Amino acid sequence: MDFDVISTFLKVMETNNFTKSAEILFCTQATVSIRIRKLEKHLGVTLFDRTGKNIIPTEAAMAFCPYAQKILDTLEAGRSHARDTQLLSETAIKITASHTPGGYLLPKLIFNFNQDYPHIHITNHVQYSKKVMRDIENQVYDLGFISQPSSVDKSVLDLEPLIDDPLVVVVANTHPWATRDSVDIGEIANERFLLSNPNSTLIDYIQTKGKCQLKQKNLVVMGNLEAIKQSVCNNFGVSILSRLSVDTEIRHGIIKEVALNNRMHLTRKIFYVKRKGHELSPVLLKFLESVKAACLLQEM
Repeated sequence: MDFDVISTFLKVMETNNFTKSAEILFCTQATVSIRIRKLEKHLGVTLFDRTGKNIIPTEAAMAFCPYAQKILDTLEAGRSHARDTQLLSETAIKITASHTPGGYLLPKLIFNFNQDYPHIHITNHVQYSKKVMRDIENQVYDLGFISQPSSVDKSVLDLEPLIDDPLVVVVANTHPWATRDSVDIGEIANERFLLSNPNSTLIDYIQTKGKCQLKQKNLVVMGNLEAIKQSVCNNFGVSILSRLSVDTEIRHGIIKEVALNNRMHLTRKIFYVKRKGHELSPVLLKFLESVKAACLLQEM
């Protein structure tokens, strides 16, 4: 069946006027009439009662209308998929990310993207945020994902927030805090505090947010998030980590989340980053759209 016939039928249903429908569709009134008669002949029913200048849909037209809309919707979906297939001709893309988004946010999103585009292979290179930004600047990668950085050269890089990244205090189940309802953020200064790297922006964030001073002698650099989690489990110290990175351990009772007094909440954001003025390839744009949509759903 001619899809112009279906779209003309739907437009007449919307306007109840052949002349107005013709103007909208950039065709003549005679063309509209011919298309409607063609559809009526194909269906074997009368779709409109033509009484003078009034065009009144019949019950048959009302019954057929939702099916006609489905036909056009299916066509548009098919066109969109065909365009995507042509646009996404690349078979491999590379992205880079810092440890939290790279290890705990992106893996599932990459998997979901590959369900729709199984021919595209995505390499996700995980490294420190500063290295992510440097590699974007030097055009090693076109697209990166990082937790909230302390400073950014906005003359070179574009950063856009994707999703909130709540931070939580975590301790071993055998730690004295594990039985408490909450702790004051200042108490962290007296505990062995575990960090992933010595230049972590978390230190400044905690000291500013909590109006406290962490003791240098109590700071222990573990190298990465997994080492921190294992050390927390063994009651070697306490830490503040992204909820994304410890959600599984908390849900299974492996480590304990401790609330902060005064209902204090620690939150960063996760950003995507690219070079300023740089146009992403169609496949990277499609992947970024997929990530944005997934992050929006998580925050709803």
